This record gives sequence, C-alpha cells and structure tokens, in this order.
Amino acid sequence: MNEYLLTSTKAAHLKSLALFLSGLGLVLFISIYAWYEPFHGPFFSSVAITLLFITWAIAAGCLIYGFLLTRDFRQIKRKQFTLTNEQLLQIKNKQKDFQHQNNKRIITAVILCILTVIPPSIAVAWRAPSFIKWESLALSLLLFSIAIYQFIFYKLQNLIYIILTQQQKLLSKKDRQLLTNITIIYWFIILVYWFIMETYLYALPWSSELNFTTIFFGFIIYLIFTWFFFQKRAQK
Repeated sequence: MNEYLLTSTKAAHLKSLALFLSGLGLVLFISIYAWYEPFHGPFFSSVAITLLFITWAIAAGCLIYGFLLTRDFRQIKRKQFTLTNEQLLQIKNKQKDFQHQNNKRIITAVILCILTVIPPSIAVAWRAPSFIKWESLALSLLLFSIAIYQFIFYKLQNLIYIILTQQQKLLSKKDRQLLTNITIIYWFIILVYWFIMETYLYALPWSSELNFTTIFFGFIIYLIFTWFFFQKRAQK
C-alpha cells in the first residue's frame, strides 16, 4: 500500500502538471502572438506556434507517463483488495494529514479562479489596445492553469485515499436532479444575456469584450459552485 501511495502521488503530480502545461502552452501562444498585430513580424507567430506544440508535447508525455506509473495497481483501482483494521486506520490518518496540509490548495484554486476575471475586466474598462486585451487574456489563462493544477492534484490525491478506504461519496438522485436544474437555469440566463448583448447592444464598442468577460466569469462561478455543492450534499 505504501508503494501504491507513493507511486500514485507521483502520478497525480504528473497528470496535474500535464493540464497546467496545456494551459501554459495557450498562455505562451496568446502572449507572444499578440505582438504580431502591432509589429506584423513572422518571427512572433513562428515562435508562438513552436512553443505551443513543444509545451503540448511535454504535457502529453507527462499525462501518458502518469497513467503508465499506476498500471501495475489495477487490482487496487478495481477495489479488489482487503485491508486489516490497522492498515485502514493508518490510511485514514494519512488522509487526514493530507487534507490538513493541502486544504490550502483548494483555497488557492478558488482565489485564483476569482482573480482570473480581473485582467480582462481592466482591459475592457480602460479600452486598452487589442494586443493588451490579448495579454490580459493570457494572464487570466495563466492564473486559471495554476488553479487547475492545485485543484486537480488535490482531487487525484484525495481519490487515492477514497479508493483505499472505500468511502466514496455520491450525490443522491434528488440532489443530482437539483444540480441539473440549477445548471440549466444558470446557463439559460447566461445565454439570454449573451443573446441580448449580441442582438441589441452589439454596436457598443465594448460589447464583445464585456460578453467574453461575463461568460468567462460565469464559467468560473459555476465551477466553484459545483465544487461546494458536491462537498455539502455528497453522501457516503
């Protein structure tokens, strides 16, 4: 079990890193390619595309390696194992220690997700040049990528302990239906807002930027709400 915990922790880091690098590739592409417009030089576009594919290639390698690391523990993944009471107690204690030491990852992820809306909002409010707007988008994606790394690592690592202790939490049928209804209503409101802005207020100079910022912020809020909803309502 100790070997599985160590290997799975390394795999969780690699999988989380792969997602972060995927976002980082887009950040590099947008931040470098944005300079193509004011300078119209092929150098910027070539560097942007090259770095994008290099970063994505490294991300793919990390992701594949992360999955390969745990391929020898299929019986544990399928919950085909038995633990003694002493082993179970040790794993639960390790889980408590992990949660106590890493709860800050969730807090950091939530804070970063909220902060992602600030750069594009400032760019829209100040009516910044086009390349500044793209740079603000790149900064938002960087913050979001870091948040995803923190969140995914926590979830994957905590999932290891859930598998070992067999204490997986699920939403009840009533709560799943409630979450579905909330999701439909929420995104219907966002869609109506987008339709009104694009149909009746499209002539405003800041309408497209405001639309993007609002929808992006709405997506972040939805992710945070879904996380806390699951944490509050999920049952063993």
